[in-house]
Amino acid sequence: MLKEIIKKYKFDFKEDRIGPDCPFTHWKLYFKNTIEKLCNSKFAYFGEKAEFRASAYAITYFKISLGNNIVIRPNSMLFASPNVGGGGIVIEYNVMLGSGVHIYCKS
Repeated sequence: MLKEIIKKYKFDFKEDRIGPDCPFTHWKLYFKNTIEKLCNSKFAYFGEKAEFRASAYAITYFKISLGNNIVIRPNSMLFASPNVGGGGIVIEYNVMLGSGVHIYCKS
């Protein structure tokens, strides 16, 4: 069991993703001050008053920019391309994604 916990811990910090499948970072999405620290350190840009709610997913987060006054609701999924030179996601200002919205970048 300890090996599995260590494996999951390494996965959480090695992979370019935020979401409920990464419990060692996911808990931070429940508290405002830790949301800001986590998201500012992970996303390409994380604007003022932006919110990335618990249970939302961001894959290849370093290619995702969220502008000011953005709300990403639970169960929304942002998938930027993991390929070198592949596309990213930019959501500029004053946008709220409803729960369960999926946005994908092809290649």
